[in-house]
Amino acid sequence: MPTKAEHIAQARHNRSFWASFPLDSTPFPDWVVNGIFYEGVHWAEAFLSTRGEHSDTHGQRLAALQRNKTEMGQIIADLDILKQESENARYRCYRHTPTDITNDLVPVIDEIRKHTETFLQSSSSTP
Repeated sequence: MPTKAEHIAQARHNRSFWASFPLDSTPFPDWVVNGIFYEGVHWAEAFLSTRGEHSDTHGQRLAALQRNKTEMGQIIADLDILKQESENARYRCYRHTPTDITNDLVPVIDEIRKHTETFLQSSSSTP
């Protein structure tokens, strides 16, 4: 089971990946959207690791986050937005525009990251 530090490193790695694409010219906006979603997944998993939890599926992760609504309530909805957009890119061949990504998705992942980092910094738990 990955540690909190490993999930944080993976979230940051995923951010470096998706941020490396030039949004105005990349032929791979679907990979940008998927990278954004999986950055969010690892922020959620970093939080869950402080509770001794790990999820193997998106459903398990949602259930675990629901059990921890007090701390992570807002990111449940935010992560679902990113999941839906990732599925749109993967399964429905939706082509997100640079404006979609910049205005709609980047603020969502930034909120997940900020909320989770704030919680992790104030948490004394270190699993």
